[in-house]
Formats: sequence, structure tokens, C-alpha cells
Amino acid sequence: MRKQFLIILVALLISLCAAAAQPASWPSESGWVLFGTDATNNGPNDDWRDIANVSLYCDGTYLFLRETMYGEPALPGDPCSPGEDVCTEDVRYKYFLNLLPSDGETFGDFLIFIEDRTSPVSGQYELYFVNDTDNDDDFDDDMDENVGGSQRYNSSSANFIIESPGLINNDFGYRVLGSPANSVDFYLRLSTLGITCSQFELLAATDQDASNPVDQQPTTDVAPDDFLTPQYCGDGIINDGEECDANGQNGVLCVPAYGGSCTYCSSTCTNITLTGDYCGDGTVNGAEECEDSQTQSCTAAGGYAGTQTCSPSTCTWGACIVTEYCGDGIINDGEECELNSDCDDKDPETTDTCGGCVCEHVVKKGKSVPIMSPVLTALLGTTLAGIGIHGCRKK
Repeated sequence: MRKQFLIILVALLISLCAAAAQPASWPSESGWVLFGTDATNNGPNDDWRDIANVSLYCDGTYLFLRETMYGEPALPGDPCSPGEDVCTEDVRYKYFLNLLPSDGETFGDFLIFIEDRTSPVSGQYELYFVNDTDNDDDFDDDMDENVGGSQRYNSSSANFIIESPGLINNDFGYRVLGSPANSVDFYLRLSTLGITCSQFELLAATDQDASNPVDQQPTTDVAPDDFLTPQYCGDGIINDGEECDANGQNGVLCVPAYGGSCTYCSSTCTNITLTGDYCGDGTVNGAEECEDSQTQSCTAAGGYAGTQTCSPSTCTWGACIVTEYCGDGIINDGEECELNSDCDDKDPETTDTCGGCVCEHVVKKGKSVPIMSPVLTALLGTTLAGIGIHGCRKK
């Protein structure tokens, strides 16, 4: 029992690791790069296996390949029935890959294709990957016709079959899309093939399945006409439809200077311009003190309150414009008065005035107190003290 549990656990861990390593998703529709087209052939009844164009997307880890048909391809789950023309067992969708530098092969080094081949024919495609291990420019002798099941390997050529469509595992997968895409899509892990995005040529083809050898390339159902090194965003060449191509630097953002701008090449080979911080962008950046239309309180000369406004051209504070002052009718901090009446000390002998917001109290003319001579004052003081009078109180 313990041994069975360990076997199940190991199998589960292998399954989880394989699932985690597969591509996260297929490319977006805008990510596919067209690299070949083919004219319509054999009439409209054959549109479901007649290639209209071929596209790819290479992200440095995976190579994604697409064949687009003139009509809807045979979808999984559609085995042939009497009188039916469109069915899985009557078609083979495939891609040939030739490694660079080329050695002049007609069929290349690798072949990936789907067909409904294994017995019993059930309407479900199997994915085949074939390696021309003996380098004889022929894939028929590398096929292991006896393989079957969900996934089987021929150790001598690394051929295998996968019967489940979708994002299957770390190395290879496929899907078939109906209208409006009308495509058959594959993916291959570059490191499994030992190549990069620029080290191969491609040729796509379809044929009538078991009635032809696996490396059949019908002249009416092949695109492009011969092996072609695909042009793609990231090859370092500005191809048709691209604005730029910085090779491995595509998608690396530039950093614009203050008040300036810079342009970088995006991951889709379009020019993207970024604008740097600048005076007027609504954010106080770098050496800026403020931003356009901002205001703040300030203290002017004399301690009066004021308001500063931000200069829209320099993002620095302007002069302090006072909002209070002597004469504004309000006794502000540091002021004693605004009007003469603010200085009334209730003394009838003085004239009270406000000047410069400071009170002045001036004794009225003719109201000064008589002054005695020092001698008389001293004598009077002695006399009064002698009789016990030291002062008087006003009643």
C-alpha cells in the first residue's frame, strides 16, 4: 500500500510540474506575425484544408505557429461519416522546420503535425513531432507507426503522440479554432529543439492524411512556396508593418529627462514616446516649488499676511501679495488702531490720534500743570511734614 501511494505521489508531482511549465497562454490575435500566403486552390469544397496564410509568434521561449484556412478546418470530435467531406481523418495539418544554416534539405529537420490516425479513428487528432534523426531528408522512416495512447515516445527519434488539444505540456501543444479564426495553431519550446527565434526556416502544408506520406508537400496546399526564414518582431530588422525593431531591447522602457521626451521600441515593434516631468504637469517634480494655479499663504513686510501664486512658466512662487494692511479698517496683528477712536484712553486732558496704526496721546494745550521752583517745593515739603501732613487725598 505504501509503495502504491509513493508511485501515485510521484506521478502527481510529475503532472503538476509539467502543467506549471507549459505556456501561460496563446498569443493575442494582434501578436501573430504574417510570413506567408497562398492562393485559393481546388475550389471552395476544399477550403477547410486549403491554406490562406501562415503566421508565427516567437517570445524567446516558445515558437507559436499558425495555419489559417480559407474555410473552417475539421474540428476535433468530427469523424467522417458517409457523404461527409469535412472530417478529421481526411486531413493532415503540418509544419516543417529547417535549421539554419540550411544544408539544402527539401523537408527540413523537424516535422510537427496533427491528424486522426490511430486506431480506432475517433474524430480526435493526435499531435506528432518527428525528428529526422538520420538526416536523410525523409520523415517516413522516422515515424513509429505502432505508437498510440495519450502520449508515447520513440526513444530513437524522440517522436511522440499527444491526443489532447490545448496548452498541453512544456514542449509541444496544439489547438484548432473554428470561424472566424479558421486556424490550426501549434507551439514548440525552443530549448527542446536547441534553437532560438532566428535559427530556423518554416514551411506549412496540408494533405489528405493517410493517403500520402507524412512529408508530402502538395504544391497546391503549401505556404510559402519554399522554406522561408520568418520575419518577426524581435529579429532586429524593421520588417513590413513594423515601425522599429530593437532586437532584444524591444519593450525596454526609456527614461525621459525633465522637460524632454524619449522613444523606445515596444514588444510589438511600434514606437512609443514617453514624456518626462515638466512644469505644468500637475505634479511638483524635482526642483519645482509648486505647480500652475497653486496658491499659498505668506508673510509680507511688516508681518502682514499675504498670498503667493505659482508662476506657470517656472513653477516657482511669485511675490507675496498682502491681503491685510494698515488702513484696511481691521486691527491686524501688530497694529494698535485703524481709527482715532480706537485710541481713546478716556483722559479729557489728552488728544488721542491713530497714526501709522499706532496710537498717540498728546496733552492738550493750556492744560499743563504749574511747576514750582525747587526751593519752594522743598520748603513746603518740610513744613507739611513738620505738622504731620504727608500728603492729601482727593475726595
